[in-house]
This record gives sequence, structure tokens and C-alpha cells, in this order.
Amino acid sequence: MSAKDTFRLLRQFILRHKLSKVKAIIPTSSSTVIIAPHPDDETFGCAGLICQKTLLNADLTVIFLTRGESSLSDISTDEIAFHRFNTAYRVCKKLGVKQILCLNLTDGSIPNRGEFGYESALRVLLEKLRDINPKEVFCTHDAEGWSDHTAAFELAYDSLRQLNSMSDLYKYWVWVWFSVPLRNFKMLNFSHTFRLSIKNVINEKNIAIHSYLDDKTSDGRPYCGVLPNRFISAFKWPYEIFEKVDYQ
Repeated sequence: MSAKDTFRLLRQFILRHKLSKVKAIIPTSSSTVIIAPHPDDETFGCAGLICQKTLLNADLTVIFLTRGESSLSDISTDEIAFHRFNTAYRVCKKLGVKQILCLNLTDGSIPNRGEFGYESALRVLLEKLRDINPKEVFCTHDAEGWSDHTAAFELAYDSLRQLNSMSDLYKYWVWVWFSVPLRNFKMLNFSHTFRLSIKNVINEKNIAIHSYLDDKTSDGRPYCGVLPNRFISAFKWPYEIFEKVDYQ
């Protein structure tokens, strides 16, 4: 095992130890929007939540910010986008999502606050959220170390503030398990973090994950990119993690 892999294993051990002390969360039947920077983020971070809300007959919408077209540098972006979004559509429908939208922003270049294009992206997302008027919104965590994931949080946060919304806003974990920099640990607010047991739907989540991993190019690589085994194995843990955000 390499030094990096040992550190990643230690990171997961430390995070799970901290999470053993946080409060449990119970899913509600409230209308929900899940904002995903790329197709597969909604599954890694929230598939268990989606399944449980489906059992409660909640109205579920997933808004993809991109089609994930930049996951493989040597494959055409049109080919990747076609496969990733088709897989996302099938996965989300099978999980019980009622509405699937895409803003068609550029994968790898979702604008952050202050960057060119941010205000335009914000207006589009704001209009979608105004039309849906969800009670709960879930987006990726801004500590994850990926620019697109940080931008997704900023867009969600700023949209809800401009709407003066009464929606509850939560961050969900994807890459926190694998690549959150040590300097960003202080951004993980464990006093506002909850864990959701997904033991009753873990099989459905595993099937959804493998739907992405099994959709492959002609040379056998997943269209969602070659994801590290240590990253994938983190999602065998039968809990999903959500941090409630005070944005009002």
C-alpha cells in the first residue's frame, strides 16, 4: 500500500470516527431538489436518500449543472456527454426521481463567485428553483477540493438567498471521503452534520453506482472516468452524510 493510500485510509477512519458521534437524520416526504455538478454525483452522494424519499412519495428533482463531458481527455465530449447523461437519466428514473434537468454548463469550468459567467448561471438556477419551490435542497460540499463542486454549492447558496427561500439547504459528501485537503477539515462543521442510515436501500445504491461504472468506452474505461478503488469503496459504508447550512 502506497503512502498516499495509507493516508486516504486513515482519513476515512478519522472521518467515520467523528461521524459516529453526530446525530441521525430521518428523511422526510418534503419536495426536494438535488444539485449535481456532474452525472454520478447525485448517486454517490444521495442515492440512499433518493430511494428513501421515493418510498415516502416525495417530489424529487435532480438538476445536473453539466453533462460530465470532460471525464476522459481522449474521447470526444459529445460521446461522453451522450453516455453519461443517458446513464444518469436511467439511474435517476429507476431510483424514483420525477424530474431531471440539466443547465448544460461546461464540465470542469462551472464558474465560481466573481468569475465570468457566474451571474448568468446563477440566474438560470435561481429560475429553476423558483419554479420548483422545493422544501429541501441538497448540493455538493464546498470543502471537497474540486472547483465544480465548490461552484455548485455557491450557486445553490446564492440562489436560495436571492429567493429569500424557506428551503432547508444541505451539503452532501462525495469527494470528502477521498480528497478533502487537510486545510479544509475546518470547513466540515460536524455540529451541523447528520448521518442517514441507508441499510435498507444499500443494494439499490450499489446497483446505481455500477450503472455508471459499467457504462464503458470501447477500450473498457467507464465514461464517468477511472475512479480510484479507495474512493468507490468508501460508499460501501451504509450511511450518507449531510451538513445543514444556515444561509438565511
